[in-house]
Amino acid sequence: MPKFDKLRRKINEQMRQRRSNPPGFHRSRSLENRLSQGKYGPLDRILEINTQGMWHRLSFKDLLEFLVFLFDNEDRIHPPPEKGARYLMDAIECLYDSRDIVKTLHKFRKKEDWEKI
Repeated sequence: MPKFDKLRRKINEQMRQRRSNPPGFHRSRSLENRLSQGKYGPLDRILEINTQGMWHRLSFKDLLEFLVFLFDNEDRIHPPPEKGARYLMDAIECLYDSRDIVKTLHKFRKKEDWEKI
């Protein structure tokens, strides 16, 4: 029985550590991410995402690959002449101009989807 108590305490400690959010750490409903110091100067930041308990740096190439996947998926769901990928690109351009995620979501998400966010 003491062996299981030790294991239970270890698991509880790991859960407590995951619940506390250190600076630069963000937990969304679907994705854990954190910021760390980059190598190009004091203002440079690196975005890391947690996948299966391991932290991985998100590179520019990774971001572009995600976008290609999302563009292709939008075109499959809403093929031309519907907007599809163009609608996603409009949302990205709105986000670029405003740097405001909530404003962009309000403009581009359906009202019935708001409860899911």
